[in-house]
Amino acid sequence: MKLDFQPKRIEPAHVQIEAYLRSQIEDGALPPGTRLPTNAELAQQWGVSSRDVQKAMTRLAAMDQIERAPRRGTFVRAATEKAFVGVLFGPSLAHETAYHYRELWQELRQALLPRKWVGRFYDGLTRIEGAEELYREGAVHNLTRDIRQYRFKGLILFSPEMSWLKTIEEDLAQLPDVCMSHPNKKTDFFLDYEQFGRDSVAYLAGQGRKRMAMMHLAAPPGAADPDLDGMWDEARAQGLSRVEVVQLLEILHRPGAEERIYQKMREQIGRWRTRPEGLPDGLIVNDDVAMRAVALALLAEGVRVPEEMRVVTLASEGVNLHYGLPIVRYEFPLRGMVHQMVDLLWQRMTRQTLPRRPISIRGRIQENEFETAHAVSP
Repeated sequence: MKLDFQPKRIEPAHVQIEAYLRSQIEDGALPPGTRLPTNAELAQQWGVSSRDVQKAMTRLAAMDQIERAPRRGTFVRAATEKAFVGVLFGPSLAHETAYHYRELWQELRQALLPRKWVGRFYDGLTRIEGAEELYREGAVHNLTRDIRQYRFKGLILFSPEMSWLKTIEEDLAQLPDVCMSHPNKKTDFFLDYEQFGRDSVAYLAGQGRKRMAMMHLAAPPGAADPDLDGMWDEARAQGLSRVEVVQLLEILHRPGAEERIYQKMREQIGRWRTRPEGLPDGLIVNDDVAMRAVALALLAEGVRVPEEMRVVTLASEGVNLHYGLPIVRYEFPLRGMVHQMVDLLWQRMTRQTLPRRPISIRGRIQENEFETAHAVSP
């Protein structure tokens, strides 16, 4: 096959090769099923290096323009064929409290479209209560079937436990992946909870609050609590006394968790009112679902927010839960993070130089709800 291509010096050869072959494919000059010459043959024909041809082919394969079959060669792919990205979630998206993960999935579906990728999600891939056993087994079965049936380009992982996937471990290892997990585990991205602690204390201090407390939903066993470290460091920097921590030892997907948080918060308010200094004037909650139960307790106990107590909660962009109180949100930007994850997956597919990892995702204080909402009288 003679392909009429003359490289110029104005830009790198692999960029020119990619653009030339892509235009030939999209214009129909190279119809689906066409077998392309080998990299060595094209390099000799065009007077370029095999490395430049290889880089161009890698990018074209990632864009689904060509298919590279071992021992068979390189072929132009039909435009109608779909490429899939597997999205693996540790938590079950079906659980009522999984707002954050459902929003991630919705954002991912949109972020994959410009690259003409289709996402398929598999959830419940973590060690949770026995009631979820059949659900998890179903997810593992579906992924095992699909990974061998569909043309997967890569994987995006949100804290799944890969030990459940031993039977397809070899198949998964061949796919590029991007992972978001807790910062003390192997991960490409993590939410900067330490900065959440710092910024929340700094915000409350800036509002004149000096007696602060945190209602703290504990991290998984063995994991660090960077939000506490950041909170205490900032309190010292502000010259404040140590922030009080009330541990909420709950796993939110367990039945009755919010009710228990609600009762504990009411009891804690009662204890605060018996001490000379009274209620804390600033409260930090490190989970937006737990915040619902905390807000109900504040309403039930007649705590005036924000007059008596100003409240900051951790939250996710796009997940807007109603609290009935003017709560300040510290939002993590899910949309921007998802696009960074898709870009990093693309960079891995095309063997580009990768950014330094893990990548920290920072949030910021959002006062919109605080400025517009009105406290509901109990």
